Amino acid sequence: MSSLSGGTGSGGRRGRGRSSSRSESSMRSGTPSSVGGDGLSEITSGMSTVSLSLSRTTPLSHRSRSIETSTSTQLEEVTELLKRPSTGTVGRWIPLTANYYEMDIARQFVIHRYEIAITRPGKSTKLSRDICREVFWRAAREYRDLFGKYANLVYDDANCLWTADKLLFRGGTEHIALTKETRAGRRVEYVIDIKYTTSAVVDVRALNDNDRSISAQFLDSLITQSIRCPLRAISSFFYPFGRSVYLIPNPERRMGWSVPVGSGIEAWTGLHGAVKIDQNGAPLFNADVSTSVFYKVRMHVIDFYLEVLNEFRGRSLMRREDLEGCRGLAMDASQRNSLKKALNGIKLCVLYGDEEGRKREYKFVDVCGPATATTFVYKDRNDPNAQGIEVTIEEYFARVKGIKLRFPNLPVLHVGSKQRMILIPMELLMISDKAQKVVGELSEFQKAKIIRGCSMTPIERRERIEYMINGQDLDNDDFLVNYGVSLSKNMIRIGGRVIDPPRLELYTKPDSEPFYLDVKDGKWPLCNQLTASPGNMLFAAVIVDRCLKENDFYNGYRNLVIACQLFGMKFITQEPLTADWDTRDDLRPLVIGLREQAARRSLHANLVLFFIMQSKHPLTYARIKTVCDVEEGVGCQVILAKTFRNMINGNPETNSTAHNIVLKINVRMGGINNKIHRSYEIWPKFANMADPTIFVGIDVTHPGPGRSGNSIAAVVASVDVDASRYGVSIKVQRPDAERVVYVVDALKERLISFYKSSGRSPNHIIIYRDGISETEFLNTAREELTSVMAACKKLDADYSPTISYVVVQKRHHTRFFVESPTDARGSGNIPPGTVVDERVVSPSLFDFFLSSHLGAVGTSRPSHYYVLHDTWNLTANEWQQLTFALCHLYGRCNRSVSIPAPVYYAHLACARASVHDSYLFGYRSSSSRHSSREGASSKMEPQHMHQQAITVNRDAPAMYFI
Repeated sequence: MSSLSGGTGSGGRRGRGRSSSRSESSMRSGTPSSVGGDGLSEITSGMSTVSLSLSRTTPLSHRSRSIETSTSTQLEEVTELLKRPSTGTVGRWIPLTANYYEMDIARQFVIHRYEIAITRPGKSTKLSRDICREVFWRAAREYRDLFGKYANLVYDDANCLWTADKLLFRGGTEHIALTKETRAGRRVEYVIDIKYTTSAVVDVRALNDNDRSISAQFLDSLITQSIRCPLRAISSFFYPFGRSVYLIPNPERRMGWSVPVGSGIEAWTGLHGAVKIDQNGAPLFNADVSTSVFYKVRMHVIDFYLEVLNEFRGRSLMRREDLEGCRGLAMDASQRNSLKKALNGIKLCVLYGDEEGRKREYKFVDVCGPATATTFVYKDRNDPNAQGIEVTIEEYFARVKGIKLRFPNLPVLHVGSKQRMILIPMELLMISDKAQKVVGELSEFQKAKIIRGCSMTPIERRERIEYMINGQDLDNDDFLVNYGVSLSKNMIRIGGRVIDPPRLELYTKPDSEPFYLDVKDGKWPLCNQLTASPGNMLFAAVIVDRCLKENDFYNGYRNLVIACQLFGMKFITQEPLTADWDTRDDLRPLVIGLREQAARRSLHANLVLFFIMQSKHPLTYARIKTVCDVEEGVGCQVILAKTFRNMINGNPETNSTAHNIVLKINVRMGGINNKIHRSYEIWPKFANMADPTIFVGIDVTHPGPGRSGNSIAAVVASVDVDASRYGVSIKVQRPDAERVVYVVDALKERLISFYKSSGRSPNHIIIYRDGISETEFLNTAREELTSVMAACKKLDADYSPTISYVVVQKRHHTRFFVESPTDARGSGNIPPGTVVDERVVSPSLFDFFLSSHLGAVGTSRPSHYYVLHDTWNLTANEWQQLTFALCHLYGRCNRSVSIPAPVYYAHLACARASVHDSYLFGYRSSSSRHSSREGASSKMEPQHMHQQAITVNRDAPAMYFI
């Protein structure tokens, strides 16, 4: 067995080995390498394996360990997804409302589909949906003979047009030339090419979870067409973006729905809608609230900059009115630069002139000098004999426009185009009255304001959905009436079930009955020692940039140590090692020095480094985690100084900050916070030493839009029968590779680790997979399940555990609301354990919704589970109860969480690996790359280099990522 331990053992403090690298052949190959080693072509044909005796009946330790070469037969390929075997019955029934509206289609009808291409002659730039929308409907108005009545037209604002009647042109294509005057006063030529593609009968039976047909796309666009059509008055109240339409803020009717988030930005409330097919094959319209950020409309540029300044300096809000009498107000070079950065890409309008002039838009170009000093040569256009004279911008506006500037020392802005110098004083400009989406990344402060300000209780969320649905007056919508489609006025009512939570087992004295706790409303008290706690603990504190006074540190540290001891940790000594770190200095020598000091106190010390920082700083955080996880293999915890100060006062027995840190440190260093008590009816089947199960979580993280870097996959799996401890294998793949994760080597590592820790080979493999959409289900499941089977055959040709594969989805818009106030929990949400597997689920696949956490703030989002493959043939009740139980094993808190612990841990491991990769190789946005470390390459390094570089040190804690 020792010759096959390239995988990692995760049972103890130092049991985690370095992950194996890719094969040498894959490194040399010019084709994309698969994550986890072998590509499918290598897996499924003539696979040479190293055979271990891993049969279902006998523990590995009782069998021959001889190594033999064998050639496996062709692996069975998954060709279809699992159908629903049954519906669940366990739990207390409760009445619910779902955010779906019934759709009525009065008749079957034919629609004709056309491909639309809108371009500018001689330009290759792709036009925005806003421009396409305006140009198309202008053409529809000007060419009525061709397009017919408006209500026949359904346009998706991009490249698809559906019509009730065929368009009146001969041949397969039509070419239209159109001239449009922009708000900047320029005449722009557009060309519209219309090509007939197909005709189809609108048939709701064609809608399904895997293939959004022409009918679904058509109905999605039809329902929102009226508010997206600029020829309809109602469209002036809404702005379409993506799959949502946003309510444009208006002081008279915005109802407090827009949330200011600083720097001239506000969050708008929108309606997200999509046509779905219900369990019985009937169409439903899923309507939900969405939120996105936009620049404030018609905001004075001075006010805009004051918001930027207020956020940067942390001041209370200053307004333009506060500047009265400050005629000498000016901006230095740094302030002008910050204004330029904030205005980048924004369109502006002027505050003077006639109505037409004020509507004209100018794109921001640059920030120039003050109006008193910026000059140009002015020539009177009305006098052909006039000589050009040099004047300042201030003089020009006073003489020609009759405007005396209030703040002549403020900058003028260059607007329009780079080639033409249009200079306008900053105080005479405002943000355009047209919606402008914010595309840049928000600051942490802005993100926090959005989370706080846009959080809605279930009652508020339901009211907003109903307001936006009913406010559209759909009964009189010309487009819907024309096609005979209508929506009900009320959300549908369905039934749900509340599953009982498991009891949780904590520390039990030898020869005593197991000590357990009851879970109530998704949480449980910390009133006993944790199930298992590490010994030989030694803490070291690193104060970053002198952010904490010595007295504050020792007072908080004392309470933390007492809390650790209350929950079962044993210390070599309570006296900490201490150090100061100036972030301008190298970190690694400091960490090495602390490890040497710890070794002098005890060779068996379990060292944890606490880094106390003044504020969040991503690069400093990445340095700490990379040095500790990858380079030195030592446990570490980063804490903000303000968080650490929360431990200074209060009782260690009740201090929530100290308790949360204890939970993280305990699990990270090899302890167990709690187990599922065996009294939970389904749990003995899954936590059975004679018939063991391994739980696997898989997640993949990809570089965000406009960012460089690699995709990183994490395969996390339990290493004990109780599913309380986990290990991880990290794999790197190209960012442009498909989303499939080839888990051969990774899963092999995890299976070996489970055997090393538990002494058993798992008879059942249950995989929870995050991050797959419905359209990817079959392909991804087929590829990854083939990899899983290959990993098993690589260990032993006769090893055939049952394999179950479940997709976990959080990015959806289904919400449930309680009908009875007595059922409400938290902020009025459905109770933890609420499961729904009727009406709003798939008509063909095996899926269910489960809300496993307490929604204390906002509206709970249930997780959506699809059981795509299951050779163990578990029942619906078993799947729902098992999934709920696993949500109680997340080590960071004493609450049930929204997704099962294995996939939650995979998400954390992905995030940590991305931090390592980003720091070591310096990837940021595509426009700005930096090298975080000396010698970092400026080119995209081969994936095997990244794999090798981010492999965690074998001495790091097994659950370093938590």
